[in-house]
Amino acid sequence: MSNRYLVEEHTEYVPETNQFYTTQTIRKLPSRWVALFLCFFFGIAGIHRMYVGRVKSGFLMFLTGGFFFLGWLSDLLLLIVGEFKDKDGRIVK
Repeated sequence: MSNRYLVEEHTEYVPETNQFYTTQTIRKLPSRWVALFLCFFFGIAGIHRMYVGRVKSGFLMFLTGGFFFLGWLSDLLLLIVGEFKDKDGRIVK
């Protein structure tokens, strides 16, 4: 599978049946180019942060006008140089 997807495996024990159940979740990772586009056009509203899973800080950016433009500018620069991170701390590629 491509590195653009993340496979998460969860194991749960059910004592009533004395068995373990395993489920897998496949999640598509956010794209750097989509995040850059969202940041450039809607960055003041924090939409790019919500896209990569950082919903709380995205909402805070929405309320403060992109952290008074400084947060928007720093996020834009981080996306351009490729150092912007998603909610799990992985660099958005």
